[in-house]
Amino acid sequence: MLWIIFLLAIGLLMVCVEIFIPGGIVGTLGGFCLLGSIVMAFTERGSTFGFYWTAGVVLLTLIGLSVSIRFLPRSPAGKRLFLGSSEAGFSSGEEGLDSWVGKKGKALTTLRPAGMIEIEGKRVDVVTGGEYIKKGTPVRVIRVDGNRVVVDEETAPAEAGEERA
Repeated sequence: MLWIIFLLAIGLLMVCVEIFIPGGIVGTLGGFCLLGSIVMAFTERGSTFGFYWTAGVVLLTLIGLSVSIRFLPRSPAGKRLFLGSSEAGFSSGEEGLDSWVGKKGKALTTLRPAGMIEIEGKRVDVVTGGEYIKKGTPVRVIRVDGNRVVVDEETAPAEAGEERA
């Protein structure tokens, strides 16, 4: 009987630990321990005890998992395991990029279609609409999509009656 209880305790511990240490090995070993405990209960104590033992193992496993999920993150050990910071207020894009729409700059690298330009003394990562723009070419910011700055080659102002291609 001692080995049955020992396998149950080790198995429950390993299955509960698997929640916090992913990979499957610890949980699988814990499942084998629980299964071994059930098999030993059937073989050493008979089928009636084995069925009760199986129901108890399932019930204890479910309770152990729910307690682990609910209370471990708030425990002192759980606080060391899990990140406590919140993502509230986080923004992945740079602030103020929208103000660059319409501004002119110069290609510091060849844009094929991504590269680097200089606007007002600042280096900016940009992309084109798919065009290839040579280094040193004047460019203009045509739009900003999140943190993606899209530029186009700056052409001379169209004369009266001419349209820009």
